[in-house]
Amino acid sequence: MSEVILRHNLHVNNTYASFVRCLADGFSTDWFSRSKDVVISTYEKTVERERKRRRDASENYTPSYPYLTLNPEYEFAPDEQYGRNFYQYPGHMQAFGGMQWGPQIYEDENVNIGPNFTYYKGAFDVICWASSIYDLMDTRNTIFQYFGGEGRIIQPSFEGYFILPDDIVFYEYNNPYTEQTYTLDWDNSIAETMLIRNINKNKMVCPFVINPMIKLVSVTDGSEKYGNPSEDEIGDHRVIFNCEWNMWIPTSIVLVANTLPTPCKFFRLDLGVDFVYSPISEQAGKTITIPLHRFVTSMNTEDSTSLQTAQTTWGKSFMYTLTVEDVKKFAEGKNVDLNLPDTENITDCIYVDLYSRYGKLVEAFQWVLNGSRSIKLIGQNVMKTMWKTGDIISVEIYIKDS
Repeated sequence: MSEVILRHNLHVNNTYASFVRCLADGFSTDWFSRSKDVVISTYEKTVERERKRRRDASENYTPSYPYLTLNPEYEFAPDEQYGRNFYQYPGHMQAFGGMQWGPQIYEDENVNIGPNFTYYKGAFDVICWASSIYDLMDTRNTIFQYFGGEGRIIQPSFEGYFILPDDIVFYEYNNPYTEQTYTLDWDNSIAETMLIRNINKNKMVCPFVINPMIKLVSVTDGSEKYGNPSEDEIGDHRVIFNCEWNMWIPTSIVLVANTLPTPCKFFRLDLGVDFVYSPISEQAGKTITIPLHRFVTSMNTEDSTSLQTAQTTWGKSFMYTLTVEDVKKFAEGKNVDLNLPDTENITDCIYVDLYSRYGKLVEAFQWVLNGSRSIKLIGQNVMKTMWKTGDIISVEIYIKDS
């Protein structure tokens, strides 16, 4: 069995903000190294900002060219083709998506925590104001040279991070079969603690690298013509280029905890003959038949290369009546210890079977040996049969034939 915890990325804006900042940094360094002003905003907001700067500055104020405005256009959506796979959405394929990406955020022998990405698409526009027609020609040429022409794709790289939810960070592993319990050791993971400025809190985050695909769609001239002066007061010469992007955005996180039982045998096959009525089951108000003789073929977990065969014969029965406290523990998912008489000494699980009024109980899933004189009933599984106070558990003991 596995415990699965799914959490959506409630701070995906950090990823998108990192992408936009990466674009702005690229414009001012790799693309247009002479640019000193790169404004992330709309055309109207940029003009308003520039007018305010002119009012606050001296009369000789002149913008630095090329003057760039990046409009991110926040209307992004999943890609129609590659963004529709079910594993990208935790509501459809549960834990499958979190296992598709590596490296895992956290991983040990029992717990795996991984991100899930969804393929999104979007667009952005860039307005480049130039100081003259010659500067405009240089800027336009730079755009084509960087992309390689319209319809071509470039793939820059930027870093982002995934904010881990608190219930994931402080998750406590608990295996009801082995009763192993521990908290996660984040020191041996790729996660780190970081101050998230937009919420002003320290959070555990997972850094990652994303390589978006950006395609140049069009390049148009937005300059003023026929001698008309520019009304935006930034410049008469400008070129506008439009781009589309696709990238994998981290949208959810998946924790998968394997709470598997440890069976006493790697392989086991029982063949029962000469069925008889269990004397204990008659007192439980329901007739249960058990095999008088059993031929058990098994393979040990330590040595899974050879088979052992044992012939056993039914010897005796014990009856255990569930108390109010037992049923209460089952309701809470807790285990219950069923102690056998001191005269018994069970050395192997093949010599014991458990029955209730619902039939035979499954070893390793509903019960396990807990020493030679005790049997542990697994609370989270036996309660599915809706046991009640006063119900009887029949323990059938078998003896190996000589």
